[in-house]
Amino acid sequence: MDKKYKKITWKCGVCDSIQESYSNRRWDMDICKCGQSGMDLEESYSRQMGEIIIVKEEILEENE
Repeated sequence: MDKKYKKITWKCGVCDSIQESYSNRRWDMDICKCGQSGMDLEESYSRQMGEIIIVKEEILEENE
């Protein structure tokens, strides 16, 4: 069975670095290069800090 998960590509509003966050990784806060922005994306919730600019949202499939 294929399991779906979300991938969000985002940009820090302070340093303009591009980061990717995945909902299939648990307890993983992705932090930008300057450390001012971050995103923890999980299956049931999303937590953000700082200035996050969403660049792209995708639904991907994980083959089990």
